[in-house]
Formats: sequence, C-alpha cells, structure tokens
Amino acid sequence: MIEIRKLDDEIEMWRTRAERSTQPLSKAPGGGGCNDPYPHIMDKIGEVEDVRNKKIAELGNVELALASLTPRESSIMRARYIEGKTWFEIAEEAHYTDRHVRRIHSSALVKLERCPLMSGSSVLL
Repeated sequence: MIEIRKLDDEIEMWRTRAERSTQPLSKAPGGGGCNDPYPHIMDKIGEVEDVRNKKIAELGNVELALASLTPRESSIMRARYIEGKTWFEIAEEAHYTDRHVRRIHSSALVKLERCPLMSGSSVLL
C-alpha cells in the first residue's frame, strides 16, 4: 500500500507538471517545438501508471495468499509489507519479542514461497 501511495503521489506530481506545461500549437517561436516537455511528461505518467497498476494486481494476489496463512502469520506479514511497519513496531503491538516475530515471519515466508499465487511476485518475497 505504501508503494502504491508513493506511485499515486508521483503520478500527481507529473500531472501537475503537465498542467503547468503548455502543449505546443506550432513550431513558431514560443510554440514549444523540439524542447517541449509535454510529450515526455505524458510518457512518464503512462509509465508510472503501468507500474502502479501492476502493483495493485500483485497486491490482490498477496491478499489471497495471506488468507492461506494463520491469522498470526497473516497479521505480521500484512503489518510488515503492506503497512510498512518495523519489526520493533510489530513486536510491540503483538506483545511478542522481536525474535519471535521474525520466526513467525520466516515460517510464513516458507509457506508463501510454495503458494502459486505468489509466483513471480516481488511484493513479499
């Protein structure tokens, strides 16, 4: 989710730049021409949107894969990779030691590596 939010912010930044840029009407002086940033900006928006859409699709697979874990494993994986929490934050909230949280995490990773939904996904693995 954090990564998708960052991509949303980047798309918004590029859209703002596009609004500030004027699309050339002619090659006449002041009309833009070869140095016009507008086409580059629009290409960049398309590239970032493609990455964002891929991440959203992967996140759907991740949610399905997390459902195959125990509630404790799923909660730790979601906190770490979707919510972006640190190991210390997760341990503190779960009332576990940092070491115990990492053991649960390791166990969950082994299960997810076997999960066909996670094939080719870089979100968690």
